[in-house]
Amino acid sequence: MAPVGIDPEQALRTRGIRRTRARLQILGLLAERHDHPTAEQIAGALGERGERIGVATLYQNLNKLVENGVIGRIKGLDGLMHFDANTAPHHHLVCQRCGRIVDVEIERLLPAMGLPRCPHTGEPLHDWSLQGVQIELKGVCPDCR
Repeated sequence: MAPVGIDPEQALRTRGIRRTRARLQILGLLAERHDHPTAEQIAGALGERGERIGVATLYQNLNKLVENGVIGRIKGLDGLMHFDANTAPHHHLVCQRCGRIVDVEIERLLPAMGLPRCPHTGEPLHDWSLQGVQIELKGVCPDCR
């Protein structure tokens, strides 16, 4: 998958969100990373750079960025929320041992999968208007094998 390459200033401007120092710091960090960090990992990485953000400020800004579609959020195997600067349609592959999360593109598989009927009710699903798809694949990463 190609690098995220988001421009923090542009991402906020196009969504009409005020450009604050905290938001720019968070987005700048996420734009550089592809490992889906937790809020704690984001705080730690920013702290290592000498950029301190209070816990409440961090969570408020992460929630604002997610609500406005600037970043994505995925629940990891650890039960924590992980954040993703890649907002292009994609899916995730999660290691069952270490919890590593990587982006994957599987769009070519979706038409072949189809949605004929709900397995529980038998209701036909072809009449549904599909708004989005999020698939989570699980396995064991090469480092853990």
